Amino acid sequence: MEFNLSMLEASLKYKDAFVLLDMQDKKFGAEMAKSSGVPLEEDWEYARSVLPFLKMFYDSTMRISGSSYVTSHMYMKEVFGIGKKIRQYS
Repeated sequence: MEFNLSMLEASLKYKDAFVLLDMQDKKFGAEMAKSSGVPLEEDWEYARSVLPFLKMFYDSTMRISGSSYVTSHMYMKEVFGIGKKIRQYS
C-alpha cells in the first residue's frame, strides 16, 4: 500500500466540507461512526501538525530506497536528518 500525502493535504484543505457534510447528512455521520467517527478539531490539528514531518520522512525514504543511486554518505545524511527532526518534534 502506498502512502499518499496529497490525500492528507486535500482532506485538510477541505476540512470545512467534512464538517458541513456531517451537519447536513446524518447518514455520513452514522457511516463514520462505524469506524472511528467524524474527525474532531483535535484530529485536524494533529494531522496539520504532523504533515511537515511526514513530508520530510516520505521524501527521505524515497531518496534512500532507490537501489540504483544511493550512496552511503547520502543514506547517513538522510537518516541523521530524520533523527534530528524526530528530536525536534519530541
